[in-house]
Amino acid sequence: MTAQTPGSLHEGGELGYTLSHATGAILDQPEQIAFAVVGDGEAETGPLMAGWHSTKFINPKNDGAVLPILDLNGFKISNPTLFARTSDEDIEKFFEGLGYSPRYIENDEIHDYMAYHELAAKVFDQAIEDIHQIQKDARENGRYQDGEVPAWPVIIARLPKGWGGPRYIDWAGPKYDGNGMPIEHSFRAHQVPMPFSSRNMATQPEFEEWMLSYKPEELFNADGTLKEELREMAPEGDMRMASNPVANGGVDGSNLKLPDWTAFANPITHENRGKLLPETNDNMDMNVLSKFFAEVAKMNPTRFRIFGPDETMSNRLWEMFKVTQRQWMQVIKTPNDEYISPEGRILDSQLSEHQAEGWLEGYTLTGRTGVFTSYESFLRVVDSMLTQHFKWIRQASAQKWRKDYPSLNVVSTSTVFQQDHNGYTHQDPGMLTHLAEKKSDFIRQYLPADANTLLAVFNRAFQDRSKINHIVASKQRVNNGLRRKKLKSLRLKALQSSIGPLLLRRAKTLISSLPQLVQNLRLRLWQPFI
Repeated sequence: MTAQTPGSLHEGGELGYTLSHATGAILDQPEQIAFAVVGDGEAETGPLMAGWHSTKFINPKNDGAVLPILDLNGFKISNPTLFARTSDEDIEKFFEGLGYSPRYIENDEIHDYMAYHELAAKVFDQAIEDIHQIQKDARENGRYQDGEVPAWPVIIARLPKGWGGPRYIDWAGPKYDGNGMPIEHSFRAHQVPMPFSSRNMATQPEFEEWMLSYKPEELFNADGTLKEELREMAPEGDMRMASNPVANGGVDGSNLKLPDWTAFANPITHENRGKLLPETNDNMDMNVLSKFFAEVAKMNPTRFRIFGPDETMSNRLWEMFKVTQRQWMQVIKTPNDEYISPEGRILDSQLSEHQAEGWLEGYTLTGRTGVFTSYESFLRVVDSMLTQHFKWIRQASAQKWRKDYPSLNVVSTSTVFQQDHNGYTHQDPGMLTHLAEKKSDFIRQYLPADANTLLAVFNRAFQDRSKINHIVASKQRVNNGLRRKKLKSLRLKALQSSIGPLLLRRAKTLISSLPQLVQNLRLRLWQPFI
């Protein structure tokens, strides 16, 4: 899948994110059903295994649905797949244990194609009916709002790899049971199935037999145009897969409604500049930012979400919890749990960076806006995902028919210079250099010095388009320095993939914190003698 392909939604290549992206795409879009085809090779990846848990966060009252189709073709590049060698009975136990309702598409005679078509139509029709019933129960009868998670359908399709292609290598090589080595229903179908080219025409008869097996005369006229009776069957307008607006920037891809960020800024004066403010929470940049986020959430009740791997509270976005909850569909145990509800603008209750970033990508690529906050060190878990998103927005920008997208917003907290309590295990600022290597047209990196600068940064980030905004922000107590008027008069600049300014800004940040570091050092030196 690439941005050049009409109807596609996210960058292919790296595997593991189908379910996360599909879930992000249907959040807050109650009429959407995402058909998520999962290869049995992809199903072996860690992120995809985490993705099966997405159903615990989809509320059928307000969200759409994901219909996963597990394509069990049996083989990867040169190995069998784990699921393909697992019995239907054990697969059923696996998915039922995850809370799904599995149903199957398989047939003993793999070349009875019509039997597959008829069975697939029946299975898909029933799955859609079941999804609509789940949604009706939630929206009209109030079901699934008390800890009962719907048994969403999942389809397991045993469709042989290389299905319908050459069956054996009959033209060369060793024989097995009177035939050449198998291609169809074998890993060999992952490769070029036969050596046919302008320089090697020996297999032309086999190639022609293969092509003619698709019966092109039943599909096309003599001049190559599609037969009229088939053309009449095709959907029109936005119902065409290639013209689906959801897969091209979303039905409504406009920017968020934003409050005046200066209303949330700390009151910095000549007298208190460079000092800690009396209210402790005002000295924590992320908590000040959370006041802005809370108002954004109220102004955009279906187009803004916060994502993270169980770190929203730790990252000091406390004000968000005054206006919304964490979305969570399983049983809630009071008072053991806190800020958890079937409805909420925060999705952070699964400890998986892959899930959180994948949900955000799907949400962003369908025209909405979100923020993914994570500890700076562990944000590296998803650096390849950010690379793939960068590739997508870069390639999409070159397609005139592609709409632009809201920017993808990522916050690094628990920064390396403020991790004394956790130590070396939680220190790695490498996301800065990882993104700084990318093309500057699509990457913005910000290192705001204090809470007011952070507010100004996000006011810009939420209005920027088709970028990855990487913001490095402090959640610990820091001295405040810049006034609102000064910030409004400055031309706010992001680091545009330039290592020099990045290192200079890091050095300035370190220098500005030296007095506090010295004070901390004095306390540590004197503490043993007190």
